[in-house]
Amino acid sequence: MSASETVAPRSERSRFWRIAGAGAAFQAGTAAVDSTTVMSARLFQLTGSTVAVSTILWLGWLLPQPFVC
Repeated sequence: MSASETVAPRSERSRFWRIAGAGAAFQAGTAAVDSTTVMSARLFQLTGSTVAVSTILWLGWLLPQPFVC
């Protein structure tokens, strides 16, 4: 195989970076509107306490468990 056969054509490389960029933008948008992000920011804005934020997030995961089991 020659060196030119192992390198992807320019259009394929360009397509890869466009798809990768779209995926990164989607992940960033999803993280920005995630309920844990939004609720944490709002609770911190209301109380100013990082302890309250971590407690609420912790209880949000643990509190429903006894009712499910």
